[in-house]
Amino acid sequence: MGVSTRTDWPFGPALERHRVRAGLSVRAAARRTNGQVSDGRWYQLESGYQKIRGQDIAISTTAPTVAAAAKAVGWDIEEALRVAGFDPADYAAPTPGHPLAEYSTDDLVDELHRRIKRMPLEDTPDL
Repeated sequence: MGVSTRTDWPFGPALERHRVRAGLSVRAAARRTNGQVSDGRWYQLESGYQKIRGQDIAISTTAPTVAAAAKAVGWDIEEALRVAGFDPADYAAPTPGHPLAEYSTDDLVDELHRRIKRMPLEDTPDL
């Protein structure tokens, strides 16, 4: 990435270690968050920096972002929150949402395409 990692940001290197241990690329790990963490944000979380007008600026983040990233790589969420400087007792895990929420947008679109291709032509709505 070309940006060094902040020495005062222990969460970044730990997140990277867990991602590598899980055998995931940044893109694959970010996809596992179902849109909560983008590829670019994942790089920022690992390095501790974001670029603003060409300058490297120390990032800040939220407990839900930390939890989503940790879950994506199989890291204990409470431990990840502590490493990122959050009190796990202050974090309320999200309540289960719609069953489709566990799938990425790409997975849902792929499934729709597969189903549309299998539809008989006479069942295809007029567009």
